[in-house]
Amino acid sequence: MQNSFYTVETMCKAFGIGDSKKQQTQTDFYFDKDSEFLKDKLHGKPNSNFFEAANRIEITDFLKKQIEHALKEIPSDDRELWVAFGHAAKSMDISGGSEGKKLWLEWSKKSEKFDAEDAEEKWASFKPNKTSPEAILCKALNDYGWDVQAANKEITALLFTDIDSTAVPTDRLNICSYDTGFLDSVKTLPQRDWLIPRFLIINYASIILGPGGVSKSTFQLVLAISVAAGLDLLGFRVKRQAKVLLINNEDDASELTRRIAAILTYYKIDEALLKKGLFTLSGYEEPIKFIWQNKDGVMVHGEHKGEIESFIIENHIEALFVDPFISTHNVSENDNTYIDKVVSAYKAMAGKLNIAINIVHHTRKNNNDSESHAGDAESGRGASSLKDAARAVTTIARMSATTAKKLDIHEDERGKYVRVDVGKSNFTIHETKARWFYLESVRISNGESIGVPIARNLDLLFAMVDQHGGAKWKRDTVAIAVDLIFIKGQTEIPWSDLRERFMSANNIGRSVANEKVTLLPNVDNDEKPIRIRQKEYWITRSAPKNGWMVHCQELSE
Repeated sequence: MQNSFYTVETMCKAFGIGDSKKQQTQTDFYFDKDSEFLKDKLHGKPNSNFFEAANRIEITDFLKKQIEHALKEIPSDDRELWVAFGHAAKSMDISGGSEGKKLWLEWSKKSEKFDAEDAEEKWASFKPNKTSPEAILCKALNDYGWDVQAANKEITALLFTDIDSTAVPTDRLNICSYDTGFLDSVKTLPQRDWLIPRFLIINYASIILGPGGVSKSTFQLVLAISVAAGLDLLGFRVKRQAKVLLINNEDDASELTRRIAAILTYYKIDEALLKKGLFTLSGYEEPIKFIWQNKDGVMVHGEHKGEIESFIIENHIEALFVDPFISTHNVSENDNTYIDKVVSAYKAMAGKLNIAINIVHHTRKNNNDSESHAGDAESGRGASSLKDAARAVTTIARMSATTAKKLDIHEDERGKYVRVDVGKSNFTIHETKARWFYLESVRISNGESIGVPIARNLDLLFAMVDQHGGAKWKRDTVAIAVDLIFIKGQTEIPWSDLRERFMSANNIGRSVANEKVTLLPNVDNDEKPIRIRQKEYWITRSAPKNGWMVHCQELSE
């Protein structure tokens, strides 16, 4: 349905509420031009109730501010007008909420005759479809000299000026041109600073999406410790060590301590690696807000945002982890405009402080399939502007009953398996393969047990599922099985040194193992290596006594 603009003068004439004192030259409020109400009024058709379509008018923040501004011009001593405006204000709350009531009560208090009990009783009698909030605007304009032009400018500046936005002179714009030698200059261009490929990058924001109870917070904490200690704990190929600040608004400091202790215990991490490298801040009792919509509808910085930024600068923090997103602001999570303002504040912080930011966010309610949102960047709850602003989106999902049955995993164990998928990655080739993790119960020194995610390679289980009636052992399943036992850091290992491990891991005999290794590509016969994740495998007859040599080559991102 197309929207058009109508001036206060046009609307007042349509409503039959006197003549405008002066011609209005700019838009005063929105109205749907296709509404039956407006068609009737603009074309002179009789109608006993000018405002019968009031519930079709969108009560925007702009309109609320207009009404608040107009009411300041009108005294509230006239009881007949007081009642009429009560009906008009109640039409603002027809879809729920109490904005209209609040405005009307504040206006009512201007009168010395105001009685709170009388106002509450009268409000209950008002009919929300008797009139429209625009009646207040017309009355202010026609009878009280309300300057709608000045009001609109003030409201526009109040609602639609971005935080930290300043006009930039055109001579300061960094406009680029391209000429001979451009390609040579690219050689000196710095590479993107990924702390974790496809997941965490300096100067940008990334997101972890998942439903409640899937261990998003613990997973994020392990990644934060991985970066802080410079260790690749989950197999995400952590590029380098960087100082980390983790803010968690859902768990208290004691719970964060328990989880960190469990992670350090399981992965046998030296506490010294985290000295001045990992910092945590709990907002459990007082949530840390990064951006806030105040009572005037203006988006402002959160109370502690300045302190946090100063801490980041003073301690040379390079990665900020935030959990959960919804607790760091107070706007409707379904409002794209305001969520975009919130995300813009995060983006501005990442750019200004030269840090990577990772945010935990919840998914929408899914169906009975717990993996239905896996790899879906669109599955986040609320407005899509959050996903659009992120450079990388990762999803976490608990293993479904279907997958568990397929892999012959008992139902009691299924809940301990979670999958992680890349839902969006703007700066790298999109990875479609799921990574699986198992929540291992780890006992800490106070006697409690805490779940810690550890990487589990289920590729072989998936590959061995015979859905087409063919042999279970194929080239790719052999390569996966070799990848699981290949010694990290080696580029070639004689098969005779790998064979026992291969036999033990797969419960097969020597003759079967010797037969299976020959399924790997033999480059002596011009066969191409087979790729498994970020590695390539092949065999040659270069081991002692003309035996098989298994080769492995790491691939760059």
